[in-house]
Amino acid sequence: MTPEQIDLAYEIGTNRNKKHLAWGTSHRYGKVRSEDDEDTDGLAAVAEAFVADMFGLSWNMSSDRPDDGVDVGDCIGVRHTQRTNGCLLLHKPDADDLLHILVIGEKYSMKAVGWLRTGDGKKPEYWRASVPRPAYFVPQHVLRPMKELKLPRPTQ
Repeated sequence: MTPEQIDLAYEIGTNRNKKHLAWGTSHRYGKVRSEDDEDTDGLAAVAEAFVADMFGLSWNMSSDRPDDGVDVGDCIGVRHTQRTNGCLLLHKPDADDLLHILVIGEKYSMKAVGWLRTGDGKKPEYWRASVPRPAYFVPQHVLRPMKELKLPRPTQ
């Protein structure tokens, strides 16, 4: 991605946050939105655009997109963290047949570290209830390598 594309994706993410603040809606998994979420939402959008670019797939950049967990193409959810050792977070409502990709890094240096079919990550040993929003925290060493993810390339 070019720096201009990254900046545009980041702006789309921050605008999503602003729109949802104005609408009074919370994050998909219950976190109450605040102005402090702009950077988080901006980086999440960059991660989504990064994955879309990596596979040549469409990216739904809309603020009012369906709440189905699909961020890229028709079957990929993207989760981002700035923590280099961060986990892939999955939630009970996430559709088991989706693929989830964990992207780590900062705005201009993103890296897709691995992927997993969502249902494969919903194991009791990954469940954490002792956090504000309980979720499955799947460690990176459990994720499948990106080179193993074969998606059909769209025809031009």
